[in-house]
Amino acid sequence: MSTWLKITLLVLLAFLIIGGSAVAGYFIPSCQDEGTGQISISSTPRGAKIYLDGKNTGHLTPYTLDDVSVGSHIVKLTKSGYKDRTKTVKVEKKKDVKVSTKLVKKKDTTEEDVEDFSGSDSSETTDEEDYNGGEEDREDRISISVPSQTSPEDGTEYGRVSTINLRCSTVEGVNLFYGFEAEFKESEGGEWNRILRTIGTKTKATLIVDPEYGGGSGSYRWKVWAQDNVGNKSDNSSWWYLYITR
Repeated sequence: MSTWLKITLLVLLAFLIIGGSAVAGYFIPSCQDEGTGQISISSTPRGAKIYLDGKNTGHLTPYTLDDVSVGSHIVKLTKSGYKDRTKTVKVEKKKDVKVSTKLVKKKDTTEEDVEDFSGSDSSETTDEEDYNGGEEDREDRISISVPSQTSPEDGTEYGRVSTINLRCSTVEGVNLFYGFEAEFKESEGGEWNRILRTIGTKTKATLIVDPEYGGGSGSYRWKVWAQDNVGNKSDNSSWWYLYITR
């Protein structure tokens, strides 16, 4: 085989290797992060097991599931002596889907066909309705200390930010959950509007201050509390204030 023929074959082979790699790379799809959201779940009575897409989360109501992938999910609640409840919810990026239900006793035939499992983007219940519990919950009432806010400090001012992590201290107790609530008003004479209410085992919550989610430039205030899964709840902490200037 002549030298020129060898050189020609080597050049053709190189083009085939480089060209094949480029074509193969062209058809490789890119993966994009679609983001995550939250599902805040509560029930009456409390203490129902929470299943997400058929898997036991290991948590009891009330609880907020963090970092849930965007899209449709099936939430199922089970509690001994009560009928199971199932709800399909749609999670959107950086949004908190609220899901609440009144569980119906299996022996109760007057309400067994009533469907009251609801989901929404904002809570419509008050502190007393959501957390103080019914009469049967109050038989073993115990005292729970009020957690302290730790950061950010009261009166902190921010420039251009999109989220703020709120944190509190832990308190002594068994199976405790920590609640966070935040409100916003745009101007000095405006009204306070609730933009965050979440409960979970973590001692932190993420406050989204983007105008798309009800926030923006203005004043914020937030408070915390602790509760267990049988209706015992601490007092609320005092309000701490934050200010966003852009």
